Amino acid sequence: MRYCSNYEEARDLFQESFIRIFSNLNSFKSEQGDLLAWVYTISRNVVFTHLSKQKFSFTELNDQYIDYKEDSQNEIISGQFSAIEKEIKQMPEGYRTILNLFVFEELSHDEIANILNISPSTSRSQLVRAREYLKKKLLPKPVSIKVN
Repeated sequence: MRYCSNYEEARDLFQESFIRIFSNLNSFKSEQGDLLAWVYTISRNVVFTHLSKQKFSFTELNDQYIDYKEDSQNEIISGQFSAIEKEIKQMPEGYRTILNLFVFEELSHDEIANILNISPSTSRSQLVRAREYLKKKLLPKPVSIKVN
């Protein structure tokens, strides 16, 4: 669901994953690895193939306007998880996809660029924008105090 914009799309990807798992079950060799890891890899590849076929609209930014410092992934992903999860689901699709790939899948910007057919700088800029989006939504608004 992290990569899908609706329930039906998620169901389709889930079904496609299980079709591939069951049709390739005879190729799984238990002595070479864990079944859960094998299933996860197939499912992940189904999702990545789906993402590579998507048409995302990204805005390129000049490097001078982007702060590329790679701050801790935990800076954003802390506090109440349900509020964060809700805001992530409401993010623009491009922001959400890159945030998920970078934070949860732990992919590099080069790997994300390869999957989505974009440039690494687009991946970086969209991650910066996604983080800013979450900060604006999740951090408390400044309170103005009137002094007499």
